[in-house]
Amino acid sequence: MRVVAIRGVAALTAAMSLTIAGCGDDTTPGIDFGMDSSAVVDLSKNSDISTGPDLQRPLATAQLTLADIVGTFYKPAAGGGETAAQATHILFAQQSVAMFASNPQYIDSDFSGAAGAVHGCTANRYDLGAGIIPNPDVDVGTISYKGYATALYAADSRTVAVPYNPPIPDTIHCAWGGATMPFYGCIFGNPSTDMKGNIEGESPLSVVFPAFPNVLTGGTCPAGASNLPGNNCEQHPIATGATLTENIAGGSGYGALANESVPLTGTIQDAMHIINVDGAVPANPLDPFGGVVVDGSADLTVTWNCDATTTPGSSCPSGALGILDLAGLLAIVSTNPRSQFGITAKYGSAQCAEQLGSGTVKLKQAAITTMLGGQTGGSVLLALVRLSANPTGTMGHTVFFTGGKGYFGLITH
Repeated sequence: MRVVAIRGVAALTAAMSLTIAGCGDDTTPGIDFGMDSSAVVDLSKNSDISTGPDLQRPLATAQLTLADIVGTFYKPAAGGGETAAQATHILFAQQSVAMFASNPQYIDSDFSGAAGAVHGCTANRYDLGAGIIPNPDVDVGTISYKGYATALYAADSRTVAVPYNPPIPDTIHCAWGGATMPFYGCIFGNPSTDMKGNIEGESPLSVVFPAFPNVLTGGTCPAGASNLPGNNCEQHPIATGATLTENIAGGSGYGALANESVPLTGTIQDAMHIINVDGAVPANPLDPFGGVVVDGSADLTVTWNCDATTTPGSSCPSGALGILDLAGLLAIVSTNPRSQFGITAKYGSAQCAEQLGSGTVKLKQAAITTMLGGQTGGSVLLALVRLSANPTGTMGHTVFFTGGKGYFGLITH
């Protein structure tokens, strides 16, 4: 079983963490953003602050996210090297349900979690061997997600990309790992009993949705896929116009929150349009982080909008209308090469959140230096996601139900 929890930062009235978590019954190779379950990692240590009865140990905010990110995935090639798979989508479920807050090793001096004025980044460097470990989740019962596309053609990207006959399970279930592994892991549907005949019981992070030749589906792209050059089809795990449903069963100081709609109003919109990364227009709009260098020698700046112009923030919701529209940037440092990306004993992370209408995020040099921790070699995962939020409260906690679409990049460090 593989488990990983990656927590970042976003906020409205309090800092909101953005988590990636996954586990499954699979032992075949796949996209493994995780590790053996004996070494579970949480990249949070953010400044989750909300009003609680004990101001010295405030009750933490909680967050659930279902996101669809697209980019170029790299897999090991026969005889060494790597092979690129473009226009690949990853559907991942994310959750953070801590009881108390904690502080980051780095935080921007102008960090803000104020409603409508979310801004700033945090960063951390971890060393499991030295006992630098995450804050645990608490057991709030089963967490689940619905509303993603089930008519998807899924394949483990590290094997032959033969489409799996849809539909896939319509629910992602997440469960607490227990006192000795106090983090949430997720699977498609329920534990598998079919000897891997489909993706039932697989971790969302061990299944990717690659582009595939349309000859495999009769010469045309099926529902839930769009045309790409070369008679290929791009899959879309979360469709534009979808409405997601997220649930918490309740427990450990959290009340039950059932059938929460994401977004609070409206539907999931297209990912933002990335104008430039470090001043350069992306050569491939589906792989905007390709060729980016993250080495601590400079800031990383990304600008976007919500139309086809070159004006940052143009057409993105702003002001009172955009208070629940956020952009989240994640950077995760691994000592592994990008074709075998995974969290190792020493790793780092940085997280940023901005109001979507701001159109710009800057991961500062000091934050990058913190997450790298002097590491040479390895790889970095970058992800930028347009998030819609539905915040609610329970028993002193603020819970953010979020979802959206965005981009990922796997880059060599």
